[in-house]
Amino acid sequence: MNAADTPQEPYSSARDLPTFREMEQNIRGMQELINVAPVVKQAELKRDLKDLSAESNRIALLVDAFYEKLGSRNWIFSSDLSLETVESIVEKDDTDDVEKALITYYRSDDHVKFWLKRLARFEAMKPRLPLLRSAFEDYKCGRHYSVVLVLIAVMDGFVNDLDKQTRKGLHARSVEEMFAWNSIVGHHMGLTNAHKTFTKSCKKTVTKEVRDLYRHGIMHGMVTNFDNSFASTKAWNHLFAIGDWADAKLKEAEQASAPPEPSIEEVVQQYRQMQEAKARRDQFEPYECTPATSVCDVLRAAEDYFLRWDRKQWGLLGPHFMQPSNSHLSDGNNALDAKRLYEEYSLDEYTIRRIEHFGSMGAHVHASLTVNGQTQSVNQRWLHVDDASNMVDEWADGRWVLAPYGPLTFIETEL
Repeated sequence: MNAADTPQEPYSSARDLPTFREMEQNIRGMQELINVAPVVKQAELKRDLKDLSAESNRIALLVDAFYEKLGSRNWIFSSDLSLETVESIVEKDDTDDVEKALITYYRSDDHVKFWLKRLARFEAMKPRLPLLRSAFEDYKCGRHYSVVLVLIAVMDGFVNDLDKQTRKGLHARSVEEMFAWNSIVGHHMGLTNAHKTFTKSCKKTVTKEVRDLYRHGIMHGMVTNFDNSFASTKAWNHLFAIGDWADAKLKEAEQASAPPEPSIEEVVQQYRQMQEAKARRDQFEPYECTPATSVCDVLRAAEDYFLRWDRKQWGLLGPHFMQPSNSHLSDGNNALDAKRLYEEYSLDEYTIRRIEHFGSMGAHVHASLTVNGQTQSVNQRWLHVDDASNMVDEWADGRWVLAPYGPLTFIETEL
């Protein structure tokens, strides 16, 4: 699914994310594939389909349940969170208990330390990693006020440096600018919702305890009582959500320039073609042809190859050689390769005796050659390839090439 096809607004449900919509399309596509798959494979495909559908449904329900419980308290479901842990947390009935359990998860087993290492994937975050490591030490020691101040500053600077053309810190971004395409933080109760509190102005001094990231009030000294684990943990949560937002921005830019993905109908049609080609390949029976009885494409290719060798036309001989897939060697390089290999071997006479089609993609050319005055029988292997040098069946579009193509690979005696 192309980014341009997706509305640039928060998702009302996890199921609205392009990833989930694509997964649902894949599930429908798998059902189509089951109908055309071999009978022996259908049971396995049905199990895979059931598992995929169940997992997709589980994740969507879990994300929506998280935001239903904690979205109004400005917690964000970031990609760093463990699905199993979140599943056990949101099962609690009391929202206060859910929130406390989430904080306990952040503060246990060095989860934050591990997630910090992942932030190093951003060049704009690397200069700020020493500050983050110091904030982590403060977090472990319960210096929550310090964690909040440092992380707010880091987020502002990171967002500013991430988009050097715009040069706007997090505090200067609108709610619309914090939409995260195809990301769980792009949920309507996720990052855009929390950003409203983050940028809310505060003109009066607030001395009561606050558990949210009122960036304006905190950084301007108007909110004074934020030294608690709720605010500091929420700062970490917000930071990791900003990491997901940054990933989404990069991914959206890549998707915008990517070619459109095939439709379900196209995928099913490709699969059917593959199955038909496999069935035809399985039914293939080796056969032979001779210049006296029939003319096949292999014969034409071999005749031209021998003719070019005989006339020492290196530029026309090179294209008959098998090349690595997508090597895109120039005509000049092919000619140099042909001259290097064949220059010392003068082809005086040649006779193609028979063509042995041993497979749907290959054939043996049996010929009699007189090279440097000596005559002998040779057996060459020719393969049918497409424009990218990938082997394809002889009934598909393509051409025949010699592999291996050095003369010493088929000339049996020293000349």
